[in-house]
Amino acid sequence: MKFEELMERYKKGVATDEEKQLVEQELEKHEAIQEYLADIDLNLGTIWNDNEQYKNESTKIIKSVNSKLWRVVFTSIGIMIALIIGIFFIISPLIDSLYYNPLKVTVGDVENDIYFDMQAITELNYPGYTLSNLIHVDRLGFGKSVM
Repeated sequence: MKFEELMERYKKGVATDEEKQLVEQELEKHEAIQEYLADIDLNLGTIWNDNEQYKNESTKIIKSVNSKLWRVVFTSIGIMIALIIGIFFIISPLIDSLYYNPLKVTVGDVENDIYFDMQAITELNYPGYTLSNLIHVDRLGFGKSVM
């Protein structure tokens, strides 16, 4: 019979006297081992604190970990700043140049392209009407709207 089955019988209260005695002996062994290991941990703590060499090594390790941590923090902040600058000042103007620019003068000599576009829309949708004044447009950039 496995010890697990024996322990289950002990917990349920259906174990024989011999089985109870065996389980209790094993539990006493484990308690003694736990006490021994706890004493070893306490002794190591006092040994490490008393020895100057271990103190120096631990302070070196702490300083090394802290310097690496600061290096990682500053590197990540630098990367985030570079990403923001790259998106807003490099990628956005590049993409903006690929799209329609109503302020460009490519059709006529003086009027912006938006004037000819609005004139065509007006003539198609409202025959007989014309634009009475020039159209002024503010170019806001890629992904920006008036609202």
